[in-house]
Amino acid sequence: MSIVKVLVIAKEHWISLDLKYRLQRLGYETIVAKENLSTVIEREQPDIVLLDQQVIEGKTVGTIEAAKLPLLCFNTENQPFDISVDFPCLMNPYQETVLDTAIRGILRQHQTQSKLAQQLNHNQKQIELLHTVDHELRTPLSTMLITLDWIELMEQEELSARSLQKLDHLSIARNSVRQMADFLDRTSLLCRCQSGNLAFRPTWINLSPFCKTIIFEVEQLLCNAQIQFTNLSGNTAIEFDEIILRQILINLLNNAVKYSKSGNPVYFSVACNSEQITFKIQDQGIGITERDRELIFKPLYRGSNVKAIPGTGMGLAIVQQLVSACGGNITVESTPNVGSTFTVMLPFSN
Repeated sequence: MSIVKVLVIAKEHWISLDLKYRLQRLGYETIVAKENLSTVIEREQPDIVLLDQQVIEGKTVGTIEAAKLPLLCFNTENQPFDISVDFPCLMNPYQETVLDTAIRGILRQHQTQSKLAQQLNHNQKQIELLHTVDHELRTPLSTMLITLDWIELMEQEELSARSLQKLDHLSIARNSVRQMADFLDRTSLLCRCQSGNLAFRPTWINLSPFCKTIIFEVEQLLCNAQIQFTNLSGNTAIEFDEIILRQILINLLNNAVKYSKSGNPVYFSVACNSEQITFKIQDQGIGITERDRELIFKPLYRGSNVKAIPGTGMGLAIVQQLVSACGGNITVESTPNVGSTFTVMLPFSN
């Protein structure tokens, strides 16, 4: 582990020397500022700065902040600070145990903040990349679909054996393009969630017809779907964003069907009280390992046991982001080779 370098800036030289010896006894490497501050920081690359209250002024603080260094102020008179500062402050720098504790605490806090800033920057770059991909691919995909439709119309006029064969290939191509377009739609939705640009437009929704329509869509898309629906709230209407709710339920139902064992039904129930609505989707499938349960809501992550089952790793990430954006909560209970149960609780206006 490298030795921590401390830069001391004090009004009096004897204060700097006193602190230097104390810090050396504590195991720190100490630099005393004797020249231009920017030059010292660039040459010595300190890990933290100790700044005397008596020399706090805008230029000095600005130089330290520009170098992104943690700062600890101190008062050599062992008195309360007589100026207002927004930095951590130490009234007695000569008490070595207190000095050591303060430095270590500031360094830990700075390290945590730096990691968070790096993660936020990384996430922002990912969002910008996804936006670029969405923008660059959406127009070519639309052009491809229009072209395939035009070719299909031309081939349908012939109705020869050769034309029928071409139509089969056109159908396969169209499905592939639509899958790519669907992936872009999911990517765009995830970007809007993460960037805080998701608009919430509530409308009145009759739960039973709404859920049954979604079940029909999933069963049309996945021929092996067997979804058993239970409405525990009777003929209930809620005020909620229909597009967001549709995305949440379709993604969860698609996953439940896709990862279920052949012939086993998926159980889908809904229940309301005066404050929230609860959706529960239970499958009898491959399940999720304990390690995977901590990661399944991350974009592009796929479980270790999915094997050859197709998927993008976007569905659950989108669900989690949408649920969170609505102020709701999602939980999962799962046992490998037995099945999984996802429970979504959403607040709503009634």
